Amino acid sequence: MDGSSMPIKHSVQWRLTVLLSATVLVVGIISTCIITASAFLEAKEFQDAMLSQIAWLASGSTKYEAP
Repeated sequence: MDGSSMPIKHSVQWRLTVLLSATVLVVGIISTCIITASAFLEAKEFQDAMLSQIAWLASGSTKYEAP
């Protein structure tokens, strides 16, 4: 009986390892997608603000109105 419990334990351990690894991988991929999208939107907003300030400087206007 002792010999038959080892393959079952190994099988359960293997399944748990695969499940945890897959979970970590999926969460990592989702997190990467969210962070990348957030960073892209932040960079786009920063670029828009910078272009607005450059346009104000180029126009020679004395009063700046933020968009």
